[in-house]
Amino acid sequence: MFIRTKKIKGKDYAYLVQTKWDKEKKKVVHQSLRYLGRVHNLENKEKEFFEFYNIKHIDGYAEKSFIEIVKDLVNFELKANNIDANFDFENLTINLNCKNTVFKSGEGFLCTYTLKNLLSFHKNQDEDEKKEGMRLIKLFVDAGLIIPTELFVKVFDKF
Repeated sequence: MFIRTKKIKGKDYAYLVQTKWDKEKKKVVHQSLRYLGRVHNLENKEKEFFEFYNIKHIDGYAEKSFIEIVKDLVNFELKANNIDANFDFENLTINLNCKNTVFKSGEGFLCTYTLKNLLSFHKNQDEDEKKEGMRLIKLFVDAGLIIPTELFVKVFDKF
């Protein structure tokens, strides 16, 4: 599955799309599964994550839970871009003007779908450590969240 954007009347909207193989037509068919929300672009931030939260010692900060760190990363993206969105961490929804919203950041999309995928990560002990690390990095990228390298290492070590 992946997220596709469509431009409608000059505005971008995001949809969750599934790819299927059509045996009769012998080609790949894309099927929209659900609407995710209107897309808003996030710009590059002038502040760094550690500076924004005034983090002096990464070891102390990294003791926070994975969920709390992700929450801080999301809030950083929104606040650093001066976005006054309602971020409901209980339900993992981000609303702007009372509507579901998707934020395009880098190569990813910050939305309910990508946050749920990120927060459901569990390291597969049977898999190669490097492969699992790459899978977690991809989840951060897909969610449009930039996690500092040294923080990522500490977070990954928790699993």
